[in-house]
Amino acid sequence: MIIPVQRVGQIGLVTDLPHDEIPLNAWTDGKNVRFRGGAVEKFSGHASVFGTPLVQPKWLFHTGVTGTPLWLYASDTNVAATDGAIHAEVTRASGVYTKLPKIPWTGGEIEGIPLINNGFDIPQMWNKPALSTLLADMTNWPANMRAMTLRTFKRHVLGFDITLDGVRYPTMIRWSDQAPTGAVPLSWDITDETIDAGEWILPDKGGFIVDFVPLRDVGIIYRENELWQMQYSPDTAIFRFTRLFENIGVLTRDCAKEFFSGKHVIFTGDDIVLMEGVSAKSILDERHKKAINIDLANYDKSFVAVDYANKEVLTCFPEPGREYASKAVVWNWVTDTFGVRELPDAASIEPGIVLGGAVSDTWDAAVGVWDTDNVAW
Repeated sequence: MIIPVQRVGQIGLVTDLPHDEIPLNAWTDGKNVRFRGGAVEKFSGHASVFGTPLVQPKWLFHTGVTGTPLWLYASDTNVAATDGAIHAEVTRASGVYTKLPKIPWTGGEIEGIPLINNGFDIPQMWNKPALSTLLADMTNWPANMRAMTLRTFKRHVLGFDITLDGVRYPTMIRWSDQAPTGAVPLSWDITDETIDAGEWILPDKGGFIVDFVPLRDVGIIYRENELWQMQYSPDTAIFRFTRLFENIGVLTRDCAKEFFSGKHVIFTGDDIVLMEGVSAKSILDERHKKAINIDLANYDKSFVAVDYANKEVLTCFPEPGREYASKAVVWNWVTDTFGVRELPDAASIEPGIVLGGAVSDTWDAAVGVWDTDNVAW
């Protein structure tokens, strides 16, 4: 008997349910395929760009504030940059950095100045980004303070999981005064009531603070087992803090990303959660949880990345026996389908402009259509 199956890409992978409960046009297994437009297609693979890096890239940051797309990339101890054709080391003049185990690089951008932090050294700033400019200690950063996670929000620089004079406060938040135009903040003095610098300590319940991701006009603080909201306060407290969700946490840094205005995807370690401000739900449950199998010794190498061109969120993690991310569970937020993609031991994935060594088409040589051609012009 021949049974016709229509719209074979409508549902995607469903591996959690018994076979007799799976819709006819769902797939019980698949690798390196995506589902969209009602069809199944192969992922386009990987292409080498930028030539040979100067240091082993374990963290990426893209900036275009100078008008020329630049990429920072960091190893455990050194930082380099490229414009796509030329590579230059931009490690601080005083020498290499000290890397803490299980603490990845974090950072952000304030007033066009990229910031990078490793949890041990004074956070670094790339003032007036250029291949000839070295990183330098962030000016006005308190000498007795370190932050395990560094992010930016509005015109503030934020530190989370703070160490003061050698004593760690894993639920503490410190924020700077508002940054002036074109510069990093001038003060972190929480005793000065004339500026907007401040400090807050969350309750011990909920675990350490892991990360922070903006969500429209508020910020979401990600803890091990809780989510908190941080927003401007109309009173003198500058910010106010509200618990959003209990029993939802994030696995490690860079495991929560805003992929659409007002929406975050969160990788908890055993689930993928869609969070929309006041609501949160699993998008993986009873569909594809079996696909998650993390090497527990290297869980900190997991991360979430966004492929805006294909409307996809990649949840990346090392499989058992692998040190870096070797697998991605790929969710298309338009079709609400899942696929699985193999990764070449990826340490970091960031969206940005690829020039110089990029694979590209000319108009005459181009084939395909706008919706599916992902080669640079």
